[in-house]
Amino acid sequence: MSKKKFYLFLFFLIVQNLIELQNSYAMTALKLPDTLTFAGQKVPLEDPFVREHFDLLFTTMAYNQKGQLLLWYKRANRYIPIVKKILQDKNLPTDLAYIMVAESDLVPRALSPSSAYGIWQFIPSTGEHFGLKQIQGWDERGDFFRATDKAIQYLTKLYKEFNQDWFLAMAAYNCGPTNLKKMLSIQKAKSYWESVPNRETNVYVPRIILIKTFFDNPSIFGVKNEELLSYPQYEYIQVQFQLEKPIKFAEIGEWIGISYRTLYWLNPHIFVKSYLEDATLPQHKPLFLNIPKGKGEIFNKAIDEFNRKSKASSK
Repeated sequence: MSKKKFYLFLFFLIVQNLIELQNSYAMTALKLPDTLTFAGQKVPLEDPFVREHFDLLFTTMAYNQKGQLLLWYKRANRYIPIVKKILQDKNLPTDLAYIMVAESDLVPRALSPSSAYGIWQFIPSTGEHFGLKQIQGWDERGDFFRATDKAIQYLTKLYKEFNQDWFLAMAAYNCGPTNLKKMLSIQKAKSYWESVPNRETNVYVPRIILIKTFFDNPSIFGVKNEELLSYPQYEYIQVQFQLEKPIKFAEIGEWIGISYRTLYWLNPHIFVKSYLEDATLPQHKPLFLNIPKGKGEIFNKAIDEFNRKSKASSK
């Protein structure tokens, strides 16, 4: 190859690489839907301030948080269908299931700086008010079914308290009903969309609506169907028991031949403060644990043996 042909080839190679590089940085403009609804209520996108606020959050989620969108979708199959069925059975809007996505990113052991815990992020006082037991090493805010039942109770109560408006009910779930009432009074606002909430609540309600929109139609956010893979369901049973003596959480795993990691993630209601600590299960209290399917018989035999020996040693 002559020097002239070589340089010509090199020139075209550089141009081709530049074009490919430019295409890799090309951005597809995504459009906010013209209509948004949630739980049968319409978002007033005809208000330019409301629409611009939604467009800001939509653009941020679509371009800056694609990884989070994919993780939501991957985790959703473990929780969303179950909650939707519970809501449907109670004649409540199934869209309410998406609140827990905004609350915890569907991470069952999510713990906030304000000590909100679990998939529905109950703060300690609200959890206690709704009967979610919290004692040392035991926190029912982390139990999916118990927390879901209490979250639905709370949201239904807030819906009635705020003139059957789900937008206000969601806002109250986030910032507290007392704070919301005070804000609405000060601002002379009759609806969520007429108000200017605190920074967190200002994002919270629109984000839930956009999460619902994402699950309804991921392509709106530029997510292709082939990218949407779900994590497998956890296969477990729940066992109920009492102990004659306290026992460390990790010992249960040894009894039935499963790892601490498996036991830990199947039981987010067992609250473990640090990896250098372990929870202690208390004696003489009704307890429950989630264990892998097929381990029930081994577990029951181990508990019976432990309690038999505990009684014998206490005589």
